[in-house]
Amino acid sequence: MVLAAMKEFSKPEYCADVLKMEFPVVASFVKGLKAAENRNNKNNHAYDIDEAKGYMKAMSDASKGTPFIFLSAGVDMDVFLEMLQLAGEAGCEYSGVLCGRATWKGAIDVYAKNGAMALEEWVKHEGCKNLEKLSIVLRKHATSIKHRYSRRQYIGNNNTQGDSAIRKMRRSKL
Repeated sequence: MVLAAMKEFSKPEYCADVLKMEFPVVASFVKGLKAAENRNNKNNHAYDIDEAKGYMKAMSDASKGTPFIFLSAGVDMDVFLEMLQLAGEAGCEYSGVLCGRATWKGAIDVYAKNGAMALEEWVKHEGCKNLEKLSIVLRKHATSIKHRYSRRQYIGNNNTQGDSAIRKMRRSKL
């Protein structure tokens, strides 16, 4: 489903500047990932590491140069980092992330049990550590959005399909 969405919405007629995407595999069903080891039924896997990497690479290839970012989808930070690492190792050219809960979801219990002061301490220590770890993975594996734009198939002066799609969308006020 994710690959089909990437293929569809990377088409020039959508004029997408950046796509925000889920991972094409579920971490807890990838044999060899920590997320799969933490699941109750550890023997039930849908993918091995190489298959998961294949889906990540296929997703990148399907984007046809349209930049995309990965959503954290509320998973734990360790799972999110592991998936970003896997995508990078697969040659998946993602351009960044959009993550909320992955960075701060650990703070909810801290606040509920110990109040605002404990929350501030959590943010100073654990919250900052989460962002630092994320930054390290992104610096290592994310692809510059400028690089992705330079490879888009429909950008340029001679592309009337992309230009006409933009004019059509402006006329329809979408």
